[in-house]
Amino acid sequence: MLLLLAACARPGLDQPAPLVPPPAAEAPPQPTGTSAELLATLLAELPRERALGTPGHRATREWLLQRLRDWGLQPVVRPVAWKAWRKAELANLEVRLGPQDSPASFVVCAHYDAVRGSPGADDNGSGVVTLMALARSLASHPLSAEVRLLFLDAEEVGLVGSVSYLKGLSEQQRTRIAGVINLEAVGYAARHAGSQRMPPGVRAFFDPGDRGDFLLVVGNVASSDLARSVGAALQRQAGLGDAMRVEVFSWVPGAGFLLPDTRRSDHAPFWDAGIPALMLTDTANFRNPHYHRPTDVPETLDLPFLLAVARGVELAVLELAGE
Repeated sequence: MLLLLAACARPGLDQPAPLVPPPAAEAPPQPTGTSAELLATLLAELPRERALGTPGHRATREWLLQRLRDWGLQPVVRPVAWKAWRKAELANLEVRLGPQDSPASFVVCAHYDAVRGSPGADDNGSGVVTLMALARSLASHPLSAEVRLLFLDAEEVGLVGSVSYLKGLSEQQRTRIAGVINLEAVGYAARHAGSQRMPPGVRAFFDPGDRGDFLLVVGNVASSDLARSVGAALQRQAGLGDAMRVEVFSWVPGAGFLLPDTRRSDHAPFWDAGIPALMLTDTANFRNPHYHRPTDVPETLDLPFLLAVARGVELAVLELAGE
């Protein structure tokens, strides 16, 4: 902080009073170690074939475990049982940070599987590397509330991993969850006019414009307070540059069945359980022409956009759970 000192005034001379700075306000939590280089490195390392039953699917799980352990974290493997799939092991990975006896806990999640035939850089490699960067940064932050970081499996075949995770929680554990942030395809931006589409009829009551340069925060009515808090933190990060803007849509009624496109990721089972939950997304196929295609590769992502998302998510989590 620069302290401006006025020149000393002699009696009788018309001099301004010395400038006395006001007491410094407590600095808000700041994102720490996330960089564009880190995100690019993680995207390059992430296996490109992550469909269930492929060697890349298993390799991704092992890579996640090794990377997290290298950073001094203790990920836990939570097997996922699914009767319709017996060809390969399915598992969620969980990292728990902060006091596990805190009255409230927060969940941040991203699915690590992909559809067959697509490298899945945006869907959902972008969410995975954002969550990994968050894990790395939070490891060095004191927290006042528990934060659970979930790398979920089998989202692409029906939200299997998130449903399994919720089934494994006791009623007490469920009621402790104060909010969920689900990272679903957060790395693609298109800044030209006409690049953004919306589901039929949505623009009549929510119109973010026709440029795909925003991160969308989706919440149901029960999650509106969480959406307001997380959206505000993301807005502050967006205000530091022009890499992204933020749009918040938190008016989804009930659990989203009247707007089925709002249920297309792992936050939906939390809505079904009555838990406040958000989806952060670049809107996937409503913007990204590479969605679920062989061309969904890291080179198509907008790294400044992804970095702004990662830093904004970290800021939001620190404001929710940091000391």
